[in-house]
This record gives sequence, structure tokens and C-alpha cells, in this order.
Amino acid sequence: MTICNYGPPSPPKLTAEELLERFGPRIEAKLKEIAAGIPACTPAEDVCLETGGEEYEWYLTAPSFYVRIEIAEAATYGEEGGYNFTMMIVGEGGKVYGQLTPYNYTKRVWTEDMEELEERWSGWFAPVTADEILSLVKEEVRHDS
Repeated sequence: MTICNYGPPSPPKLTAEELLERFGPRIEAKLKEIAAGIPACTPAEDVCLETGGEEYEWYLTAPSFYVRIEIAEAATYGEEGGYNFTMMIVGEGGKVYGQLTPYNYTKRVWTEDMEELEERWSGWFAPVTADEILSLVKEEVRHDS
């Protein structure tokens, strides 16, 4: 007896290179937009750094903190299931002032669905402003004092 699967074919697996091509320019533009609203803030010289495996990170630095946006791959974290974005605001000494990772610590954290990644970018990351980041940093610094 032969069992046949007549369902739709599985979509091809996404690669980090495809995500880099699609989202890299938007990530760079977002960081430049944020940098323009933060005094004495500059994008890093090496805007895109491949960090190993299939992950990419972009940075901008300000006088007392930096902002990092990453395209993360599940395998780097010992899991299966695709990719996600992370934005971190990190202060002096490595203190994390804020982190934005859609669906972190849930089964939905990783996806290989390009539409889902588009929704995550446009709904979670594109709206972030320099004013929001500065407000978060000021609040954290105030609490540290």
C-alpha cells in the first residue's frame, strides 16, 4: 500500500541571506532615522556585522547607550523554526534598558513565514521612534541614580 500526500508543497526554507536582502536596507534606514533624533548618536562604521551562523546585527551608538537590531536564527539558540527580529537598547556596563522580541518565550517566537516576518517588522519595529528610546533610557538612568 502506498500513502500519498496530495497537500500543497512545503514552501522553500528561508535563508538569512534572503532576510538580509529584504530587511537589511529597512533596518539600516530605521537606525539612521533613530540616530537623527538622538543628540551625538552615530551609526556604527560597520553597519552590518555577520555574527556567526546565519545571524546579522546592526548597531548605532550614543554617548551612554547603543541600539542593536538583529535578525536572529532559531538554531543559534538551540531551537528549530526559523527567524525573528530583536531590538535591544543597552547602557553602560551592558545593562539592558529595553528589548523588543516579538513573541519571545512562546511557541510563535520563530517563523519561516515571510508574511509573518513582514508583519513583525511593520507592526513592532517600524513604529519605534528616537523619542521612545530616549524616554526609556532617561527612565532607566533615573532609576539607577
